[in-house]
Amino acid sequence: MEARRASQPSYPFQLSLRVRHPSIDPAEISRELQLEPEHSFRAGDLRDSTRSVAVTPTHVESYWLATLDPSSLLAGTALAPNMGPEIQAIALGAVDSALHILITSVLRRHAEFFRRIESEGGEVRLIVALSARKTRGFTLTPHLSKGLSELRIPVDFELGHR
Repeated sequence: MEARRASQPSYPFQLSLRVRHPSIDPAEISRELQLEPEHSFRAGDLRDSTRSVAVTPTHVESYWLATLDPSSLLAGTALAPNMGPEIQAIALGAVDSALHILITSVLRRHAEFFRRIESEGGEVRLIVALSARKTRGFTLTPHLSKGLSELRIPVDFELGHR
């Protein structure tokens, strides 16, 4: 699958989902999650020799990475019809609110798929990139921690100055 550049979000954070797996076809991940990756390759695919100094000429594992658009998190949830655009913008402007919506309304739908990936030796990670200039902080509540723990999804927090 060809990489696609995501538009720069206007939020003080960026949420991405990353999957690594010994052999899964990235297209299967895209179909299951109904997301297009920014970057993906399948185990056994040839590496781009102009971009890689890796030891092997082929990828040893499958890789899939998609940036999640916070404004699309509410689409198709029971919350959306009850929130006006202003309330949605406020709810999604805070990383803890966006994570709550992501976990309860999106990721839980795919819990079985995530468990399958893990049982086959793969890994699913949520990456939260925070802008130090735009974010004062956030609270990782017990409810959020429990939700991620139940899904068995680790979270990587990256702090930057974007």
